[in-house]
Amino acid sequence: MNAYTPRTADMQFLLSRVLNAPAKLQALPAFAEVDPELMQQVLDEAGKFVGEVIAPLNRDGDEIGAQWQGGAVTMPPGFKDAYQAFWQAGWPALAASAEDGGQGLPTKKWKEEKETQKEKGRKEEWMKRKKLRKGTWE
Repeated sequence: MNAYTPRTADMQFLLSRVLNAPAKLQALPAFAEVDPELMQQVLDEAGKFVGEVIAPLNRDGDEIGAQWQGGAVTMPPGFKDAYQAFWQAGWPALAASAEDGGQGLPTKKWKEEKETQKEKGRKEEWMKRKKLRKGTWE
């Protein structure tokens, strides 16, 4: 029997209170609609999926493991069904753009978006400084 229950309240605390992720995400145009309630809903559903579908596979995953035989990999019992359930539940679509049928939610790409915004700010600051220096030389 599986006794693992993901601690989504702790995850939400870290995301919202420690990292201030909702405000940082909302500052980026692509993620303006991401709020703490949406983050909590996704965390709760992910926690259910992990607790009910993924965690029960841990023992077989550890004891049986993936097997390489005759040029093919065989996964322990239940892994194929869990992977299909993952796809059927739509988890991979969360980060896909809305135009492609997804939710447009952030993944690690939000960090890239944030870095792009920072870089844009750096370039603007550099241009301002360049203009100021040019004015002092003339």
